[in-house]
Amino acid sequence: MFVYLKISRNFACLNSTNTASASMLNISDVMPGQVWNSQDQCKAALGPTYTPVINNQLCEQLKCNKARLYNPVNTHPALDGTYCKPDKWCIQGVCVAWAGAIALPSTQSAAWSQWEEGSCKESCVNNSIAVKPWIRECEGENVELSCSGIGPSAIYDNCSATVTTAQKCIAANIVPIETFAISVCNESNILDSSVSKDPYLYINIDEALACKVHCKAANSATTYLDVHETFPDGTPCFITGDVQQFCQGGVCSALAVSDGGWTAWTVSVSCDGKCQDETMQTPKKVYTRSCTNPP
Repeated sequence: MFVYLKISRNFACLNSTNTASASMLNISDVMPGQVWNSQDQCKAALGPTYTPVINNQLCEQLKCNKARLYNPVNTHPALDGTYCKPDKWCIQGVCVAWAGAIALPSTQSAAWSQWEEGSCKESCVNNSIAVKPWIRECEGENVELSCSGIGPSAIYDNCSATVTTAQKCIAANIVPIETFAISVCNESNILDSSVSKDPYLYINIDEALACKVHCKAANSATTYLDVHETFPDGTPCFITGDVQQFCQGGVCSALAVSDGGWTAWTVSVSCDGKCQDETMQTPKKVYTRSCTNPP
């Protein structure tokens, strides 16, 4: 399928009406969109840096985008079996419910991975602070749908007091926020001529947009385009009252590690008879739970 996506313009094998040869193929009942999700399809069609645009037209036309590109690229209708909405997938260009499907999805939910501690890092933007992320990922084949559970996919700690010399930014490389934005807009202009080289900053203007780099449109000085690039983590972005907020994974918010609470108890070990320990003669169940935020 990946090969077909890349070279289909040069071959017409799928137009063949030779059913005799087609009947000899061993075709799996698994929908192709279950084997290659929307992320895989974008990478196969355009390259490893492209990601899918999840919208209501996904089944009809899968659009893919990448950092510093304003206009997403059209690829092809999403493959049958691609998740489009909760409890729905694409069939012949239409987002339909799973109910009554011939072959149900191989997985209907995704789950959070364990939290992983990142390294402390100082950005090279004026007045920024060093931050350390804790990150978890949404895992499973159903990556288009949101993971269930409490809390975000990443939280950040201020680690300025413990940042090492190796993690510090060299003084000569530290630039004003606007200079960073200008460099992004210059590169965006090379990739997409509809984007000008002039940035527009929402820092301390609009909290929701403050950490996203915007460039003026090439044909309008009052139209500002989101080029899908963010300011570095730790960049000061907005002040609410007397609380300074910082960019964290492209979102402007205060640095605060909150306790997300415990997950529900689940059975991790269940022995109806003997367990592996031969001395255990009675049934046994072990219940576990985990904290939804890092320790």
